[in-house]
Amino acid sequence: MTYRAVIWGIGATYNHMVNTISYFEMKGQLKVVAMTATDLPPYRKIDGCTIVNREEIQYLEYDMLIVMNEKNFKEIVQEAVMVYHIPREKIISYKILQIPLLDLDQYMKLKKSKISIISNNCWGGIVYSTLGMEVLSPFKNLFVLDNDYIKLLCNLKHYMECDLRFY
Repeated sequence: MTYRAVIWGIGATYNHMVNTISYFEMKGQLKVVAMTATDLPPYRKIDGCTIVNREEIQYLEYDMLIVMNEKNFKEIVQEAVMVYHIPREKIISYKILQIPLLDLDQYMKLKKSKISIISNNCWGGIVYSTLGMEVLSPFKNLFVLDNDYIKLLCNLKHYMECDLRFY
């Protein structure tokens, strides 16, 4: 499937990622339909792609919004969701495209799956973070000793239904 994308951010990160974006376009997995930014340049096209005002995004047909800004990622996501009513599940970080051998179809299926990672340490959180996914695991920021973790896994359903007791 070819995913139609809007890119938010046309500065240094975009310039660094332009070849990666072209790679996904050549693979037929991505088609950039428009670009936007907080500060728009006076011209209307970059690399053959139309630049639009952020307000115009709501009138476009697209599958994902790729944020090309690490420093202001959270603020951009908040603005996109709260001001422009872009569904959070459509927003991804440019960093996703840097994952070696990434298949966008598989990534989008995984993102939509609402997976809960059961891990005995921070590994699950790192995976969520790397994939830019919402943390849906009850094991967030939790460390479980190895023997207890194996015991938990052997009877997961039972332990997940137990009431919490604090010691």
